Amino acid sequence: MLKHRGKETDALIPHATERKVASQASINGLDRPNRDGWLRRLQPTFTDSGEQGTKPCEGGDRERSQVLYIQKLIEVESIAGMFHRSGEWNKEKPAAGRVDQLPSGRESVIHRERILRMTVQLCTALTICLFITEAQPNIFTIMVENSRIIVAVGENALLSVQPSAAVKSGNWEFGEKSIANWNYTNSSHYEGETKLFLTNGSLLLQSVTVPLSGVYTVSMVADSGMEAAANITLSVLEPVSKPNVTANATNPVEYDSVAMSCFASGTAVSYQWFEYNTTINSDNLFNLSGDNSTLTLSKVSRFNGGFICYAYNSLSRMRSYTYQLNVSCGPDRPNLSIQPDLSFYIVGRTIAFSCSAESNPPAEFKWYLNDILLQQTGSELIIDNITSNGTGNYTCVAFNSLTNISNESTKLVIVIEPVSKPNVTANATNPVEDDSVAMVCFASGTAVSYQWFKYNTTINSENVFHLSGDNSTLTLSKVLRFSGGFTCYAYNSISGRRSDTYQLNVSYGPDRPNLSIQPDLYGYITGRTIAFSCSVESNPPAEFKWYLNDSLLQQKGSELIIDNITSNGTGNYTCVAFNSLTNISNESTKLVIVIAQPQNLTILMDNSLITVAVGGNALLSVKPSVAVKSGKWEFRQGNIANWTYTNSTATGQYEGNTKLFLTNGSLLLQSVAVSHSGVYTVSMVSDYGMEAAANITLSVLDKETFVFHFTQMRKKWLKYSRFNYTSVSLTSKVGNQQNERENSKGVWTVLN
Repeated sequence: MLKHRGKETDALIPHATERKVASQASINGLDRPNRDGWLRRLQPTFTDSGEQGTKPCEGGDRERSQVLYIQKLIEVESIAGMFHRSGEWNKEKPAAGRVDQLPSGRESVIHRERILRMTVQLCTALTICLFITEAQPNIFTIMVENSRIIVAVGENALLSVQPSAAVKSGNWEFGEKSIANWNYTNSSHYEGETKLFLTNGSLLLQSVTVPLSGVYTVSMVADSGMEAAANITLSVLEPVSKPNVTANATNPVEYDSVAMSCFASGTAVSYQWFEYNTTINSDNLFNLSGDNSTLTLSKVSRFNGGFICYAYNSLSRMRSYTYQLNVSCGPDRPNLSIQPDLSFYIVGRTIAFSCSAESNPPAEFKWYLNDILLQQTGSELIIDNITSNGTGNYTCVAFNSLTNISNESTKLVIVIEPVSKPNVTANATNPVEDDSVAMVCFASGTAVSYQWFKYNTTINSENVFHLSGDNSTLTLSKVLRFSGGFTCYAYNSISGRRSDTYQLNVSYGPDRPNLSIQPDLYGYITGRTIAFSCSVESNPPAEFKWYLNDSLLQQKGSELIIDNITSNGTGNYTCVAFNSLTNISNESTKLVIVIAQPQNLTILMDNSLITVAVGGNALLSVKPSVAVKSGKWEFRQGNIANWTYTNSTATGQYEGNTKLFLTNGSLLLQSVAVSHSGVYTVSMVSDYGMEAAANITLSVLDKETFVFHFTQMRKKWLKYSRFNYTSVSLTSKVGNQQNERENSKGVWTVLN
């Protein structure tokens, strides 16, 4: 490739073009030698400014003129052939590379115009070439891309060259022997894997070996007859292999001298050493051989390691594996620790000693107590359940068999016997309530003292409690069922421990049983199921028996269930509880009345529709037909009041704003509002379990509406009262005015 004004261009007179021109037999009767001479005479010469002059064109300017000239010359030959055979265009096909056969008609005119334009261009080019002053011949040179080439064995080497002008022949020499030669039409070269590029004379050597290293000389002859030569030096190198590091001592002892060697195959190998990626140079510790292949440590240290050797030549560079020196060292003075680390230790405790020492290989350990060798070996010594005999000096001795060095450390251990966990016992395992009981507390240890607690409250000698001289015994003169939660605390000067809570299992009872019945009614209808339940305070749990009118029943246990009761079931049901340890029994009785057919329950109402003014009171008056045991009032699916025959309860917003009459279940709503309007439902359960319900509608009106409503009612009342008078009282309150009248049973509203 040639360069012109900083840009790469193709060879301006390529051999392919030259061969194409040469293949054409003649141009207007000129053979190749005469034509070449004619072309050289026509080659233009330009000054640096681009104008015609006597200074020869240099580099790309001259070569571009030659290209233009050659291109136009090809067209001249084509046009000349066409002119020569102008009368036969439609009869004979032109030769390859010439103008195609032209058809007649409009296409013929187009091709004639094309020929005319090409002729004008050709004439212009010829005119320029003919009137340019002939230039002085240039100096012929061979440009070399790289004058020194380094390749690895087995690779290819390209000896790249570029002549400054077209050449007609050339030759490559190596070791004063021609290895390749060529001319513009063919080439020949010596044995071996080579390839010659005729376009520029470059030579490719394939799969090179070390003997092919040396100086290669290329010589060429230009078309002008000028000659030139150039040299290229080829170096074929064997690449460096992966280095291997060895040492003269496999297990050096610390502070010994150690030499490490690095070796790698290859051509002209050099070496460089690193320790932990830091370059090593010769100094007080490190000494390098002349070729750096051997590294000597005058005093090896346990911290020396991570050595790396780099082997390299001008072709490649390889790194060894990291080499670690296994330096034998130590042991240093052992680090002796103890867990837990206390000023003294309690008898029975576990103590763990741990001994560590810097050593390679790992040190061997022995243990001594007061200079007496113990059986345990290894870096740890564990003493379980230590006794007072464990007091003394514990020594750890570390030894390295390779360095023949030993070292030791010592710890003092003091063991004291503390108070053990107290144990509480009693002279009676199952005392009966009101009996006398003595409890004893015991704990091992030195100078043990005792203190008693009941549910975390300190016990002193008083009332039913009596303590012995050393407080180890606690006596209860009269034990109660609630006597329990006793704790004994034993202590001395170094420790204190609490016993488990001791519960006295006091036998007592039974008390009077609690006898209940479901359902709990005044009387029961025949065929109903009745369930009795009996419970009592007793330890151990009481045994139960059931009696009806002093006759023992077969059922046992705390429950008695009678299904489908008959009239014979009327009588006194007695539950008897008995404790076999206390030999105490107790009983409770319930009377049951069974009737054949109860009276139906209905709820009577004075009024089912009540109208009242805002702020007034509304009495929802009802009366059951028989005695009831419970009932409730509901409004808008919410419970607002409920009662039994003994008490009543109001809920929600009605609490404190209502009054319930237990005699009949009537409900008084006080200071009502419009929001209280709606349907109120009362439901009741009779003493015999019968149920009934009734609804009352309450309408709460503002005062003006109420006055109008009352006036209309009054008119109806006056009309109705002419025919039917009773002693029902009607009271109305509108503002501060009260009207009270005798009304018939047709009264609409009861107001208060």
